[in-house]
Amino acid sequence: MKIWCQLPMCLPRENPDIAAYYNLMERNYNQVKREDADITIKDVPKGFTNPDWMNYSGLRLINDVALLKHLLAAEKEGFDGVSLACFFDPVINEARQLLNIPVAGMAESSLHLACMMGSKFAIITSKEQFIPTMEEHISMYGVESKAIKRNPVRALTIPEEEIFKAFGGGWDLVIKDVQKAAIGCIEDGADVLIVGCGLVSPMMTQAGITEIAGAAVIDPLIASLKFAEALVDMDKAKIPTVSRKAAFSAVSQRDIEDVLATVG
Repeated sequence: MKIWCQLPMCLPRENPDIAAYYNLMERNYNQVKREDADITIKDVPKGFTNPDWMNYSGLRLINDVALLKHLLAAEKEGFDGVSLACFFDPVINEARQLLNIPVAGMAESSLHLACMMGSKFAIITSKEQFIPTMEEHISMYGVESKAIKRNPVRALTIPEEEIFKAFGGGWDLVIKDVQKAAIGCIEDGADVLIVGCGLVSPMMTQAGITEIAGAAVIDPLIASLKFAEALVDMDKAKIPTVSRKAAFSAVSQRDIEDVLATVG
């Protein structure tokens, strides 16, 4: 089983600081992946090069085009499924329509998993600017009744550059910030906590923090991977993983190629 794990932007592994993040992700994936699963982490070669651009939904939409074009290679290169490694779930529906292999997303997988694990969930993300989009996820995936009522998405206070510095270890400051936000969520009724950032969640898992004050902690990177594995199993058993009736109507390869040739 070959799983394509898609980062949201251009993050060349040749950069020593970024290499530490790849190593962190791989340790995280290797902790839970099936023995027969071959995990390959992919960035977006022609995507964003500045993490600050992720703050703006308009700019993310431009980046999403490059991301979707890149994802089209997954099926051609023999991958069995895609696991999106960004809590924005970029191009998840578009990829499901254009690819004939299963696609799983961090937000969708972890939100539905949270509904199975407890009565009320909250999301802790890395930046305040991300809150509106993640609140939209709660509505889009139809799980509003399971979210805490007041501020179901909350942001860390630690600067993002401190998160990047922590990739190679020394996660204490990041973890303490997550724990501080978590206590407020728990006081407002959360019994499941989703660490809604692929930069932060593997630090929590690798530090062995799977619960805070009794509330379960979900690492969405792991949720997305495990859902992708399950969907691949279903696909191999000839069980549908997506309906082609309406929203995800199949698109011919010829049409995809013609559009790419026309609009670039």
